[in-house]
Amino acid sequence: MPNASVKPDPRERLRRLEPTLRKRHLMFQGIRDFFAERGFLEVDTPVRIPCPALEEYIEAEPSGTWYLRT
Repeated sequence: MPNASVKPDPRERLRRLEPTLRKRHLMFQGIRDFFAERGFLEVDTPVRIPCPALEEYIEAEPSGTWYLRT
């Protein structure tokens, strides 16, 4: 039975995930290259939500009848 007080090494987890992360990177890079070669422009679009989050210290920005995610 493993000792519950011993925390796993985050570097070991990264080593295990690296092949998957590399495949993901190559997939997204291929998609970006495909569209870039055809003259498309990549943009980030904001996320809209139907009601503002309950954060007293942040005032939500209206976007039509919805709000931008803070």
